[in-house]
Amino acid sequence: MARTVGVLALLLSCAVVLGCGDDNVNGNTGGNGGSSGNGGSSGSGGSGGSGGAGQCPIYQTFCNGHCIPTIADPNNCGGCGVTCTGGQACSAGHCSASCLPGSSICSGACVDLQTDSQHCGSCANACGTGTGCSFGSCVPSTGGGPGPMQCPNGGPPTGDNGMCNGNMAQTTFRWNLCSCTNTSFGAELLTDAYDSTMGPYMPGGLGGGVALDGTFSASSSVDIGGALWTSSTAGVHVDTAGNVRQELHVGGSVSTMDNFAIGASAWIAGNLMAGGNFPIAGTLHIPAASTISGAVMAQQTVREPVTVPVPCDCTPSQLIPVGMIVASHRTNNDNATINLDPNVLAGGGGPQRIDLPCGRYYLSSINTSNSVVIVAHGNTALYIDGNVSSGAEFAVTVDPTGQLDVFIAGRFVSQSVFNLGSPNWPALVRIYVGTSPLNITGGSLVGAFIYSATGVVTPESDLEVFGGIFAGDFNSTSRTVIHYDRGVLSAGGNCPPPSGNPGCMSCRDCGNQACINGTCGACTSSADCCAPLVCSNGRCVPLVP
Repeated sequence: MARTVGVLALLLSCAVVLGCGDDNVNGNTGGNGGSSGNGGSSGSGGSGGSGGAGQCPIYQTFCNGHCIPTIADPNNCGGCGVTCTGGQACSAGHCSASCLPGSSICSGACVDLQTDSQHCGSCANACGTGTGCSFGSCVPSTGGGPGPMQCPNGGPPTGDNGMCNGNMAQTTFRWNLCSCTNTSFGAELLTDAYDSTMGPYMPGGLGGGVALDGTFSASSSVDIGGALWTSSTAGVHVDTAGNVRQELHVGGSVSTMDNFAIGASAWIAGNLMAGGNFPIAGTLHIPAASTISGAVMAQQTVREPVTVPVPCDCTPSQLIPVGMIVASHRTNNDNATINLDPNVLAGGGGPQRIDLPCGRYYLSSINTSNSVVIVAHGNTALYIDGNVSSGAEFAVTVDPTGQLDVFIAGRFVSQSVFNLGSPNWPALVRIYVGTSPLNITGGSLVGAFIYSATGVVTPESDLEVFGGIFAGDFNSTSRTVIHYDRGVLSAGGNCPPPSGNPGCMSCRDCGNQACINGTCGACTSSADCCAPLVCSNGRCVPLVP
């Protein structure tokens, strides 16, 4: 069966790009192409604007001369003039009778009663001047103010490691789950995907791929809503029933003990040993010397050499130097513009609420016994030099008009639940952890992308993530559910375009587009694209129906 591809509606950047918030930014991308798809959605009223004075950032639409966050505005829900009525709320750009986890309906909007200062603990409770919401209570807050600028349309994008942070996110988080070494699942694994720029999460969407550079093992049910891709010669071993809804790429042998289905084609470099039914909806590509045993059923079998490229960006030159990035902002930051003391959370107590406008901010560490909420109100980067250690509830989130990148040079250890981002816009919050391990506390709400490529990510109990995870090693003995947000592939939409020939080395330097002879350009085959993207009409796009 031929690959079926569909192009995501990629939103373009604002017309006037003020430049990234870091002198290192050079905008080495090939751009996202396309036009601003700002059509209307369910509800009453008109359709989205066409861009007017220019295209707006991700999740926003140009309405009546302004960029408006139509992902959340009940009077412009999904498009200009689309009004949510009859008790419905604007949930991810669609009028809905309910909100995603972590949000409640207040005045036609889906709001987080734990962190929303206008609806703190209840819809009718607004926090007064100088205070903000921290886990449902109004407490004194620090930060705030205009910061280094007034943040029109979220302010200019931030940048680190020689590129815009939005581009870093869209090239890093191409998979639902990516591991530099191994993945092991002792309980159910379920992945699927959605595009938060197009609407709220709905179960069962395709594109939630799992990739690793080591071994894949599972002793419980597996349902992967995208591709399963491992380059290791150790291959794949699954003891129970499983389902891969898109392609299978394995650099070694595959063995199963129960029924295991593949929803597209399969490339297997070793032997295939099926302990139950093994239907392949497409073509089985396997070397001539490899053996096939059991009830394997494919549309056709092609005997040919099979090479499986490494799917995750785990070489030393590809890893994000989190510690180096943080160190570069010890003095190069905007703390003074909001009178932010870098040690404000380092002493075991400190404020329970920090509001950050657009810009770049630095903290020496976070070591607190208090509940803490950090909210960004624009395109913001937060650099933390030491560990993040919280003895109480901890939350980090962003308004839909901005993006937030948090770089933690040390460890991230929480003794209580933590909330990261929002299921309505996971693509806007990215957490980069420099030192392992990262333990995810049970009951935590994750609506963000997490990067911890140097060590083990271990959920302490059942885990549900809206966004994605990039781990050094992923080991779970509890139920793991990850809903990949394909919206992250648009995260670089408001980054500056490349200036001249950037001298690319790979598709990563071209915003996931092809690098041809040192120049970002049109792909000619899927080999030109960063996996799991595929080539369609010269563009590298997600493999979706």
